Amino acid sequence: MAVIPPVVLGFLESGWEVALAVLVLFSINNFAWDNILKPRFMERSLHIPFLVTTLSVVFWSWVLGSVGTILAVPLTMVVRNLYYNKNISGG
Repeated sequence: MAVIPPVVLGFLESGWEVALAVLVLFSINNFAWDNILKPRFMERSLHIPFLVTTLSVVFWSWVLGSVGTILAVPLTMVVRNLYYNKNISGG
C-alpha cells in the first residue's frame, strides 16, 4: 500500500519507466529490511532466534488474533523472562 503513491507520482512525472524503477527499488528495499536486516538486528538485541520469533507470531496470533500478532515478540519476551527468573530463583 505504501508503494502506490510514489509509483503513481513517478508515473505522472516521468512515465512508466520511472514508475517501474520506483516499484522495483521499493520492493528490493522492503525485502532486504524485512527479511534480512530486521531479523538479524532483533536476534542480536533480543537474544531470540529468528525461528522462535516466527513461531511466536504464529502462536500468539492463534491465541489472541490480530492483537497477538502485534504483541507476539513482547509476549514471548515476558514468558521467557518469567521462565528464566523462575529457574534462577529455584522455584
